[in-house]
Amino acid sequence: MSNERAKARLLKLSLGGRTEPELASWTADFVANYLPGQWQADMLARLRQHQQQGHRCVMVSASPGIYLHRVGEMLGLEAVICTELEVQDGALTGRLATPNCYGEEKVRRLQAWLLSQGLNTPLVLHAYGDSRGDVPLLNLADYAWYKGQPRARPASAN
Repeated sequence: MSNERAKARLLKLSLGGRTEPELASWTADFVANYLPGQWQADMLARLRQHQQQGHRCVMVSASPGIYLHRVGEMLGLEAVICTELEVQDGALTGRLATPNCYGEEKVRRLQAWLLSQGLNTPLVLHAYGDSRGDVPLLNLADYAWYKGQPRARPASAN
């Protein structure tokens, strides 16, 4: 089963029919009480360094926007590009509203966002990842870190 199909099935079973107020309550608790304990101090320090240097910081993730947008606000990110879930009549349908933001889709979505911001000139891209789905974006980056370690660009990307 494809990653996208598996995610859609899981989300439908677990979140289908949940209302926006239910999700808002769950998200507030999850982001405030659980996620900060999962964040790596060295990665937060790198994010702060990028922000202090005036870099445009964007999160690109396959995780759902139902909580990632709040994380982006907490971290002071300029944008969050992620998998969005479909909402109808104030409740989640359990379907994806966007393609799963995984693998090559991360590259497509980031490039579309950059164009929407008028950033179609050559940029210096720093990317951080920890899963196979991050590899295409890491391959695009000028400076890439995978699971906290520097990652060389493939020869064809130089």
